[in-house]
Amino acid sequence: MATVATRCWCLAILAAYLIDSGVAFQPSNHRSEGTLRLVQIRRYHVHRQCQSTALFRCGTPTDEATIESNREYLINELGFSVDKIDKIEMRRGDRSQGIVTKEIGVLEERADWLKKRLNLKERECKKMIQLAPNVLGLLPKTNLAPKLDYLQERLNLDEKSLRKLIVRAPGIFHYNIDENISPQMDWLQHRLVLDDDSLRKLLVRYPTIFGYNIEDNIEPKLDWLQQRLNLDEAKVGKIIQRYPSILGYSICERLEPTLHWLQSRLSMTDDELSNLAQQQPILFGCSIANNLEPTLNFYIDALGDEDKVLGLVIKYPALFLSSLEKRLKPRLKQALDAGLIIDGGSLQRIAKSTERVWHTSLEFQIGKLGRK
Repeated sequence: MATVATRCWCLAILAAYLIDSGVAFQPSNHRSEGTLRLVQIRRYHVHRQCQSTALFRCGTPTDEATIESNREYLINELGFSVDKIDKIEMRRGDRSQGIVTKEIGVLEERADWLKKRLNLKERECKKMIQLAPNVLGLLPKTNLAPKLDYLQERLNLDEKSLRKLIVRAPGIFHYNIDENISPQMDWLQHRLVLDDDSLRKLLVRYPTIFGYNIEDNIEPKLDWLQQRLNLDEAKVGKIIQRYPSILGYSICERLEPTLHWLQSRLSMTDDELSNLAQQQPILFGCSIANNLEPTLNFYIDALGDEDKVLGLVIKYPALFLSSLEKRLKPRLKQALDAGLIIDGGSLQRIAKSTERVWHTSLEFQIGKLGRK
């Protein structure tokens, strides 16, 4: 009976298609009102059946109207550009397997599911799907929901932290729990000597680490840092916790050149270099030509004593992190215009003070000059 019913249903779909396309009535140049009504009824019934049956969502041929409807949804509702959609289709190769071929309404349904499950704002939902558009090709029940539940339980995440993690790295939905996600977390926790809370903070802050290969990427960099800076595993773990973006940098193109410049330019010993890297690993993310060198030269010009400046930045490496154009240069001008003497203390105030503290300090220093 099931086979007969299935055949009848398929014949009904075929008949509706032939009527709608005009193939069944080639001699006629137009359809009667009754025929149009029959087509509309059957198309509606087929569409409703497709929406409610997983079989049709996964395997039915896709016509150009469906593809165009899905493209319009991605563009108008999720903010995709035409070029980006074209690139998505090109990357997939076989167009029939892409998200634009899903049954009309499926993409919207899955985007709404994600939005509700993660309590996403409209802009967060758009950002997440634009980062990993093929997430809309995954089934909520068998893929999305189990992974969200696993991450939330394994990392003890509240809703806010789970949302933050997924919005930053929605590609995690494409990884297998048993083959990728769980082994990656276990390895990181052991190798970086992390407790459960530290692992949670690391992965919420830098979830793209799930996409890094352990053997080809993470392990070689950790070994290199450990040897180069003479660190034990726990100290390497602290560096990664403070600045996990290190794992995304090339040893030859970024990490070693930065350490070499710092050590040679600041005349540091190996121990001093190691201490500096542990204090401010974010310096690995600074450009030598556009940040480190110009900032150091600014301090030397302002103070007029290179040796004192070198000692100052070795002791307080956070001095490298202040913006030249937005903070250092304007504040130095204000101090000089007020007639203040520039010494190590004033340089630190210029670099490290908040706006409120800086203006309070400036007024105090000007007052002291007036009382002399």
